[in-house]
Order: sequence, then structure tokens, then C-alpha cells
Amino acid sequence: MKILVTGSSGFIGSNLINVLTKKKIKFVGIDKKNNKYLKFKNFYKLDLAQNSKLESIIKKEKITHIVHLAALSGIDSCHNDIKLAYRSNLTSLINLLDISNRLLIDRVVIISSFSVNDFIDNPSIYGATKLANENIGLVFNKLFKTNVTTLKLANIYGPFSSHKNSAIHKFVRQNLKNINYSVHNKGNQRRDFVFVLDVVKIILTLIKSKKRIENINVSTGKTTSVMEVCNLINSLTSNSIKSKFTKTPIGLISNKRKKAKLKSFKFDYTNLRNGIAKTIDWYKKK
Repeated sequence: MKILVTGSSGFIGSNLINVLTKKKIKFVGIDKKNNKYLKFKNFYKLDLAQNSKLESIIKKEKITHIVHLAALSGIDSCHNDIKLAYRSNLTSLINLLDISNRLLIDRVVIISSFSVNDFIDNPSIYGATKLANENIGLVFNKLFKTNVTTLKLANIYGPFSSHKNSAIHKFVRQNLKNINYSVHNKGNQRRDFVFVLDVVKIILTLIKSKKRIENINVSTGKTTSVMEVCNLINSLTSNSIKSKFTKTPIGLISNKRKKAKLKSFKFDYTNLRNGIAKTIDWYKKK
């Protein structure tokens, strides 16, 4: 087994590669930029939209499994550069699945987001690309008998995230710098938060499994309000950081969530307090 990890310099990619290295599982990383957290030799700097180069790497490295994490992530990033969102999130995926089909790759794991659940009520370019990714994966499975599994992720947090601006990462940095929390609306919106190493373990479980699974939820089933998260971080650091409330950006998911009609992945998820404590420890060390 040899795993290709696209988006290997990103948040989830860095956590995955760190685990693969420790477990001595063979892998190859691909990204547009070098990893700012980890150093490893088996890396290619490449835009996945370059089809022929991507195929030659997969052939050369004798890849058997692919974890596709590369994407232009975030509501704002995709909203501000629609063409780049299309190239990064759609063209790249179609190239990858086309190659995977022809080279008979054992399994491809692709990432989607809970943002597609509220897509009709809260449309966004990012949500549109992720919804398209799910459907493209289903089409390839149906028409070409590929083995594509889509993980629909809740709100992921954890180490290797200093470049991220999502809630927990932003709040931890603000706390450690003694800056007021910047909270959207009044902070009453509730979210399901998943520790990133749980996602990594689930990905590896799928990679090792022979069972065909198309779409699954990765969520704890428990929600926590944004203000509860702020208070939790305060309690873990003993810093009494206050909150500054701001207007919710366009396209962000509303507080009224629609229940995802997907298979739930049964897993012993990390307790939120323990996960945030581990995240804070990583930030302090870095």
C-alpha cells in the first residue's frame, strides 16, 4: 500500500502525514506549496489541474490509495476568487478521479463539508464546489465502478493550524495573545466540533477497509455554542478574554441546520475539552 496525499501542506494533510510517518506507512505528498510544519522527502510541488504531470507521478510512485485533501477552502477565499475555486476544487478533482479510474486505484477518499447541508438557505461558492464534489464522486462510482468515499466533515480543529482562521483556531490565538475574541453575531450559534486526529484515524480505517462506502458523516453528534467554546478556552488558559461581536460574513452556515441524510461513522470521538487542551498545548509549543 502506498498513499497519495493531495493538499499535504494543509491542516488535515499535515496531521495525516505526521501520523503516516510515525506509523511508517508509505506515502507521497502533493501540494502547490511546501509544508511549513513538517519536512519530508517524498513530496511533489504541483498544481493538480496539470493532468499529465499528476498521472505520471501516480504511475511512477505506484500509488494504490489516494486521500484528496487539496482545495481552496473557506467561504471568503472561494467567494473572492471564483475562477480559482473552480480550478482548485472542481477541475483538480475530475482530473484525479479520471486518472484513478484508468489506473484502477483501490480507493479514493475525498473531503466535503457540512456547509452543503444548508446550501439552499445559505448559498456560497465554497458550498457549491463541495456539493459538486460529492455528486461527481457518486457519478464516478455509478458509471465507472470506482471506489470513491466522500467524508462530510463537521468543524475540524487541532494542531498544525496556525494558518487557519476557523473559530477554535482563531480563538486560541486571540486568547494566547490577550486579544478580544471576534465572535460572529452573538455567539449563540451551535456547531459540531471534531478533533483532527479523529479524522485522520477515520481516513486510515477507510484506507485499510475493503468495504465499499460512498458517503459518510464525520461528526460527534454533539453541538457546542461559540460562546461556550470561548469560555472553555478561557478556563483552560486561565485568561479572561472578553468577546467583541461582529456581523456574520456572507455565506456562512446559519444556526438552523438540516440533518444530513448520510451514514454516520461510529467512532469514539475525542472530548471537546481534551481536544482543545491538546490544541492549546500545540500552539504554546510552536
